[in-house]
Amino acid sequence: MDLVEVRPQVHMFRFRIGQAYLWRDGADLTLIDAGDITSAAAIEDGVRAPGHTPGSIALHLPRHGVLFTGDAVASVERVMLGVFNVDRAEAAATFRRLAALVPRTVCFGHGDPLTEDAAAMMEAAANGG
Repeated sequence: MDLVEVRPQVHMFRFRIGQAYLWRDGADLTLIDAGDITSAAAIEDGVRAPGHTPGSIALHLPRHGVLFTGDAVASVERVMLGVFNVDRAEAAATFRRLAALVPRTVCFGHGDPLTEDAAAMMEAAANGG
């Protein structure tokens, strides 16, 4: 397992088949396993993100410009719709909704986080570009 600093408040634990994140808010640390809202007490906004599974969520910190997509979106060689979706059309609609949040930093369940031009890259990928 590797520990990677995404930005000063966000650290990523990278495992062989995925990752999880730690959010630091002052002295408090929250383990973020996007997909389980109960693990993210410090998160400002849980966003319904169906498609990968019916109950999938993304976690959004609008005040900080950070979005945790869970498995709805991936960044493996490029930003793309996550794979193995129960409902691909609904997953694509979720991707477009997440991109419309205009995040500055995006953390995925699989792949490297976006820390520069995140909103533009999400929008382009969500719209097929």
